[in-house]
Amino acid sequence: MKVHCSSRLSIKGIAIYYILSCLISWTIWLPLVLNKQLGYSIHVLSYQHYLASIGPTVSAIICVLYYGGLKALKEFMQNIFTIKGRSKWIWFGVLSPVVMFLIAIIVNFARSEEHSLNSSHNH
Repeated sequence: MKVHCSSRLSIKGIAIYYILSCLISWTIWLPLVLNKQLGYSIHVLSYQHYLASIGPTVSAIICVLYYGGLKALKEFMQNIFTIKGRSKWIWFGVLSPVVMFLIAIIVNFARSEEHSLNSSHNH
């Protein structure tokens, strides 16, 4: 059974999903921001910034449960793992974090090289 929404519900549902995703993620990030920006010393996990990435997933599950109940959640979970016709999106989902990680490594390396060059010129 497919769950269908009216356009009004879809717009409202997307807005609620987005706001909830931000609230969950930002709540997880908040101790990191407070420590870094305001000098607090709240205990944080070494991987806490990664943990905030679950915000959209948790938000999706909450919204599906709220708007469609357990039956809709079961269908949602089955559709997530259905591969047929979605291979390009699966590759995108798998490769985009890897690409972003590689870009971050390159930028970090370039910045550290620039810093070491500047340090050696100052001495």
